[in-house]
Amino acid sequence: MKNVINVKVANTFVKKLIGLMFKKDCSYNLMFEGTSAIHTFFMRFPIDCLCLDKNNKLITIIKNIKPWRVVFAPSKTKSIVELKSDNINLESFKIGQVVTIHKNN
Repeated sequence: MKNVINVKVANTFVKKLIGLMFKKDCSYNLMFEGTSAIHTFFMRFPIDCLCLDKNNKLITIIKNIKPWRVVFAPSKTKSIVELKSDNINLESFKIGQVVTIHKNN
């Protein structure tokens, strides 16, 4: 089964710094490229994270990360996709499977 996810990319210093902070709600997924750690400071809702390697292969899923946390992904992580918890069905995502990313900025 092929998993496709639509994302906005945090591709500037400011976008990476701000991320989903201060948002009351979020209807989109946010991708951070070239990172293996995130924080949820100043966030108002829990998130799920998809940790991907350089080929967008799913390394791990971290679920229900509450605000005011720091998360370090596995060492081979090259990108992290943040999703509002329960925003999509993560049951269809399998570790080791390549995730197709559609970038919408």
